[in-house]
Amino acid sequence: MDKKTINTLKSYLNNISFERIAGTDGERRARDYIVKVIKSYGLTPEIQYFDIFSFIPLNGEIIVNNKRFNARPFGGFKSFDIDGELQYIEHHSVVENPEGKILMLYYRITPREYRKMLRKKIRGIITVNTPEREEMTGNIIQKIIKSASIPIVSVSYNTGLKLLHYTGKGVRIQGKGKITKSKSANIIVKKSQNPTTIICAHYDTVAYSKGVSDNGGGSAVLLALLNDLGKNTQFIWFGAEEFGLLGSFNYVNNNENKGTEFVINIDVTGDDIGTNNIIVTGDRKLKEWIKRILKRERLYAKIKKNIYSSDSIPFGKIDIPSININRAGGTPSFYIHTEGDSSEVTGYGLYQTYTIVKSIIDNINREGLPEGIKIPGDIRGKINKYIRDKVEFS
Repeated sequence: MDKKTINTLKSYLNNISFERIAGTDGERRARDYIVKVIKSYGLTPEIQYFDIFSFIPLNGEIIVNNKRFNARPFGGFKSFDIDGELQYIEHHSVVENPEGKILMLYYRITPREYRKMLRKKIRGIITVNTPEREEMTGNIIQKIIKSASIPIVSVSYNTGLKLLHYTGKGVRIQGKGKITKSKSANIIVKKSQNPTTIICAHYDTVAYSKGVSDNGGGSAVLLALLNDLGKNTQFIWFGAEEFGLLGSFNYVNNNENKGTEFVINIDVTGDDIGTNNIIVTGDRKLKEWIKRILKRERLYAKIKKNIYSSDSIPFGKIDIPSININRAGGTPSFYIHTEGDSSEVTGYGLYQTYTIVKSIIDNINREGLPEGIKIPGDIRGKINKYIRDKVEFS
């Protein structure tokens, strides 16, 4: 392994390991650092700003039988204080007489499901996180801010077990939150007007998290690859991914992707002990091309065809195939979207991702893309469902 590159990767990651909520000073601070590094390579970045509502969730709690439990409000709600009958459910569709109740559930509802729950006049929602993890940070999407009248809070698994004993009893949920009009931005760097390939990573985080794995690692890998930027490639650090892929949707919706044929998205990486994964949002030809590159370079990753909930989705909407590269299985990725995504890393895991992406970029710069890669019908169907449930929900 190249120790110099490992140290560089660690340095880049350490310099952005702080809370970077879209539209806040944290995101701006990270953006300033990324721009500084880009300029140190003799490159000139373009900053593409766009308007957002920034969510700043503060503290919250659940009160029942004179006992208080920690709860984390989702971003997208102002301060609230509600009460209602607690009911643990398997799914919102099976609830009888839901009006006025506070539902506790063990799954993340989609925006489409949330809209259905609004019609049922539910009072509040408690989501329980998986075992061994604290309360999860989540956000409602920008599109439903004005109609989002059912507050959502997250609790740890252990808290969920305690609350289970109070099913059928009255509970009270309090939360503090703030919504502000702000701006996020994409950072774009390229050497030619119409490169065929976008290599991207998002640089924002959820609240309370330093985002080491999600996605400081991906942002650091992209910075370390700047020497490999060629005429066929461009690099983009997307903003506000955690608010509903806002940066990448803004980029695509503004027709900024002229000439783009392929996207490499890096999201979640840094685990020193873990597994390299490549999710191919494309056809068999693209999958086999990636496999040949890795085999030739003696690299390994689990490769499968599917979609990935990240910045490749907007490109899939307009039939641009992609691969999504992540490394998971260790401590940082286990704690994504919580305070626990703050672990120090040795750089080994970052280097694994760096090496895989570099090999693919080198191949593109040397030989170009394989001809005729596309998104097959089964993958297109999954993309459309994702957008319908989580973006448009019509």
